[in-house]
Amino acid sequence: MDPSILAKTKKRLEFEKKLILDQISRLEETGIDQTMSDSLSELSVYDNHPADIGDELFERSKDTALIDNAQGILEKIEAALEKLDNGSYGYCDKCGKPIPLERLDAIPWVAQCVTCQNNSETIDATPRPLEEESWEPPFHRH
Repeated sequence: MDPSILAKTKKRLEFEKKLILDQISRLEETGIDQTMSDSLSELSVYDNHPADIGDELFERSKDTALIDNAQGILEKIEAALEKLDNGSYGYCDKCGKPIPLERLDAIPWVAQCVTCQNNSETIDATPRPLEEESWEPPFHRH
């Protein structure tokens, strides 16, 4: 790969990393590490109707999901920066073929070519609840 493209990509990845770290920092400043009672200024959440704390619970769940997503992207960015340093950037982790520049330009931290990515994303048409794996039939019937 052209060294000027690699230098530009490294600069972009470092910029994206800074944005993600800023996002995580802002989300953590909202008090996500506090207990529900501390963030609500309540002595206890047990004496309230569930709807009274629904908005707060939703916001905390949303912030947690945003932090998890940002941390996942951050890990991918750091892996891409490492690949840039060791010379393996731009090649699919699964098949080893070069990833098209258009794909790398759209998502510079991508680790797989389109074919391998599609093969790894199988969608179950009839998803079942995770709990079913631990259920047993009643009265020891099988």
